[in-house]
Amino acid sequence: MITCYKCGETKPLSEFVPSAPLWPERNHWCRPCDRARVRLVRHGMTVEQRNEIAIAQGGCRICGHPEPSAKGWVVDHDHECCPGGKSCPKCRRGIICQWCNTVLGNAFDRPEILRAAAAYLEADRTCDWHMPLACDPRICDGAERASSTYVRTHSLTERVVTSEIDLSVNNAREVSKASASLAATRTARYAAEPA
Repeated sequence: MITCYKCGETKPLSEFVPSAPLWPERNHWCRPCDRARVRLVRHGMTVEQRNEIAIAQGGCRICGHPEPSAKGWVVDHDHECCPGGKSCPKCRRGIICQWCNTVLGNAFDRPEILRAAAAYLEADRTCDWHMPLACDPRICDGAERASSTYVRTHSLTERVVTSEIDLSVNNAREVSKASASLAATRTARYAAEPA
C-alpha cells in the first residue's frame, strides 16, 4: 500500500504506475490524480471544469450522452492548430464523450467522411450491394427484391443494367442465365475495343 501525495489516500499498488514500488521514497500520485494532472497540463482544464462544461452543454456536444466513459469527458480540439495531445483556447471545440472522440479520430477529423457515413446509414437497403450474386439466400434471405442486376465494369463507375429480372430465390436459374449472358456480352464488348 502506498499513500498518494496529491489526495492523501492510501491505495493498493495497482492504483499507481508500475514503477511506484521501485522508488518508495518518491512522492507518488495515484492514477486518477496523475490523470487529472496530465489533463490540466494538456488542456488547461480540471476534471471539475470539464464536468461543468458538459453539464452546461447538455452532455456530449455531439451525441448528447449525459454520462462520460470510464476515462471521463474528452476535450475535443483541432489537431491542426495544436498537434499532439495539447490544446489551446483557440482550437478547443467542446467537451465530448470518448465514443464520439473515437468516431472523430477514426474519420481523421474530416467532415466529408462523416457526411458519407451518415448518408450510408440513412440509405435505403436494397440488394444492389451484392450484385451479381442475385439475392443468394445466404446473403439477403430472399427478403429483398431488386428490379435490375448491376455488374461492375473495368472503370468501377459504369454500371451495365440488364432487363427487368425478378430476383427472388424461386427464379435462380433465370438469374443465372441472365448473369452468364451479361458476362458474355461484356466480354465481347471489351474484346471489340481497341487496346
